[in-house]
Amino acid sequence: NLEIELPVRTVFEAPTITALAHEVEQAKALGLKAHTPILQRRPRASAEANREELLARLGTLSATELQSVLQRVLDGAPPSDGTPTNGSGAS
Repeated sequence: NLEIELPVRTVFEAPTITALAHEVEQAKALGLKAHTPILQRRPRASAEANREELLARLGTLSATELQSVLQRVLDGAPPSDGTPTNGSGAS
């Protein structure tokens, strides 16, 4: 993690690893820091955890809502925003 921010144009003006390394060293020497927060990768939930969450969410649906969700899956409809439909065909 370099924790510095360089303009995109630097990649084109210094297109080799050596030239980019020089730009990074210059930025560090000048004390330039990243203006945007450095994002950290979050661990992904396991497939088992995802399956358990899905089952828990399905368990909260009424019979009508569950039937609507299953029909959408069988029809190949794109996923909705997570809000179950009322079974009238409107989503």
